[in-house]
Amino acid sequence: MASRRRGLVLAADCTSTGVTRSTLRWAVSSGRLVAAGRGAWVDVTTWEASDDRARHLFVVRAALHRCPGAVATAASAAVLWDLPLPGPPPTVPVLLRPRSADRPERGSRSAGVLTRRAWLGTDEVTRHRGVPVTTPERTFVDLCRGLSLPWSLAVADAVRRRYGRSRAELLTAVDRNPSSSGREKAGRVAGLAVSLAESPLESVARGVQVELGLPVPEVQVWIGHERPEFRVDMLVRRFAVVVEADGRLKYEGPSARPGQAWLDKRRLDRLLVLGYDCQPFVAADGHRPQAWGRDLLATFARSCRRRGLEVPRLDLPWA
Repeated sequence: MASRRRGLVLAADCTSTGVTRSTLRWAVSSGRLVAAGRGAWVDVTTWEASDDRARHLFVVRAALHRCPGAVATAASAAVLWDLPLPGPPPTVPVLLRPRSADRPERGSRSAGVLTRRAWLGTDEVTRHRGVPVTTPERTFVDLCRGLSLPWSLAVADAVRRRYGRSRAELLTAVDRNPSSSGREKAGRVAGLAVSLAESPLESVARGVQVELGLPVPEVQVWIGHERPEFRVDMLVRRFAVVVEADGRLKYEGPSARPGQAWLDKRRLDRLLVLGYDCQPFVAADGHRPQAWGRDLLATFARSCRRRGLEVPRLDLPWA
């Protein structure tokens, strides 16, 4: 039964194959099955071997069996498309039922499922990993309702990079949903999205600069004297300042390169020789954007003074 349902065991299947309710109760009470929703379970070995996103996928699929005609949307769709989120998957699956003139009612939350109502074109729905889900570009629009600008940009960049959507396609998805509460932000973010950003942290760093009113950096720029020597995450060319977004896993994770800290030190030395200053961005800086922004302004000023230039005044209310 589980193999037919991609790991799910459904109560309806048990009934049709002669598995009794007492047998199911025994399997659950003995810890052999883990509940993924009402009337749906997963084998405990499969569940324990799954990460948070894989477990949320089980929960979404269980909810869709109880809600025919619905599709995964927003954060649940982000899990299906492997798009970045600022935290773990939601505790309950987020589904969407297409709104129509005949069924104008609003969404609801019951039995561990958040169900929304919204206008949804047939071309805004597809199937991915065996699940009906909103398209990546529509998922981006829906996520902009609740995400900050930096994280909305991380989603938009990921949609462009992983699924080849153009800036025009993102803007079209925004225009098709004029009543969305995050429409203005979504339109702004869609215009800034690029396919070159290599990580969500990179996109968040760029989004913080946009949100603070700082100069928008160029992305993935080659640096060198007579020839390109290496590529930097972001460059604010006006001030000759490089912004590098690095996570802890780069140095301590299972994929960390031996001697990575030394390699980065040599890279920083070379940047200074070439006339660039460098400002790091780590995940914690996303939670203290104004403090990080003041550090970046200080780096701008230091770079200008080092090159004998007048330090420009940026009229920013938070600085």
